[in-house]
Amino acid sequence: MQLDMPTLWMMLLLSCATQTLSVGWVAYRNSGDGLGIWAGGLALDTLAIVLLGLRERIPDLLSIVGGNVALASAYACFLAALLQLLGYRRRGWLCWAPPVLAAAGFAYWLDDLLARLLFSGVLCTAQLGILLGLLIASRPVGRGRHLLVGAFAISLCISLLRFLLLLSGQVEIVDVTVEVPIQSWLVLASFVSTVLGANGFVLMAKELADQRFRLLAQKDGLTGAWNRARLEEVARREIERQQRHGHPVSLMMIDIDRFKQINDRFGHAAGDRVLVAFCRLVQGSIRASDVLGRWGGEEFLLVLPDTSLSSAVELAERIRSLLAAQSFPDVEKVTASFGVTTRQAEESWAQWLHRSDLLLYRAKAGGRDRVEAYEESTQGTVRLSEQPA
Repeated sequence: MQLDMPTLWMMLLLSCATQTLSVGWVAYRNSGDGLGIWAGGLALDTLAIVLLGLRERIPDLLSIVGGNVALASAYACFLAALLQLLGYRRRGWLCWAPPVLAAAGFAYWLDDLLARLLFSGVLCTAQLGILLGLLIASRPVGRGRHLLVGAFAISLCISLLRFLLLLSGQVEIVDVTVEVPIQSWLVLASFVSTVLGANGFVLMAKELADQRFRLLAQKDGLTGAWNRARLEEVARREIERQQRHGHPVSLMMIDIDRFKQINDRFGHAAGDRVLVAFCRLVQGSIRASDVLGRWGGEEFLLVLPDTSLSSAVELAERIRSLLAAQSFPDVEKVTASFGVTTRQAEESWAQWLHRSDLLLYRAKAGGRDRVEAYEESTQGTVRLSEQPA
């Protein structure tokens, strides 16, 4: 079945123009996620379709060189938009080099169809390969990313198929002005790719924004530590992981000593600075897998996956010593008390937390600025206690 080429070109043109307006409207006053750059790429893609579609009706310099430069620039915009959305540093040469190469190459081979088509195949394949590689290597996984991978994979297949047809000597089939069945299907595939790409990028931007909002909702606004809801989620996840694999998981409950007196004597602003500095100190002392959260007020929890009680106590003592040695502007010496436990078999989250809380209370009652811990053994309860020398 052969489809009408003028109808297909008009359908592709209207699709690109509509997607340009739609994405541009979504991007209005929202410049931080690359949507505006993507809309610019769609606009350039629309221009490329217009110029290439007017082949033999306008000068070749404008149609061939201008159309292919617009297409290379469109792919460069898509790359710049993806880099911005994913938070990567934009590499300028990857964005400006393809349009410059397109302008030079197509102008040089303006009268050589074979060389022009070979150059176009290499350039498009390289740009699409970079876009696909970036998406596949990126961390976010969602429906938007899948749509984008599909869109660029279709475009890459189109480019490779044109290149293979060219290498086989079928130059007339590769020429977009020739009305043959395979050319019709290639234009139809380009239409599908355009729709998938625009919708995929908008969806990916929304998914990443939703993820950022979820993370912000789980953060303590003052200290940047996780909040109570996130701590409970992590703790229950680690309990399930321990039940499956048997790895130890420890919990550290920390309370800054005499914090109310700090607020009363030096003001709440000074107290806030102490909380922020304390979190910064702890974050600098723990692993990436450890999770620090603010449980409430001046009380913090630290979930320690794959950590035995002795290792957790050692870490608590290190944090205690660093805090006691740190100087705070306008505030006298700041200390903290610690209750440290390792989860026991069949122990619920509430029971585990309660044991840590009791040990923290014992550290407070024992004079503060100390670490209290205990573990169960076959000989009974063994108490571990650390206090300043």
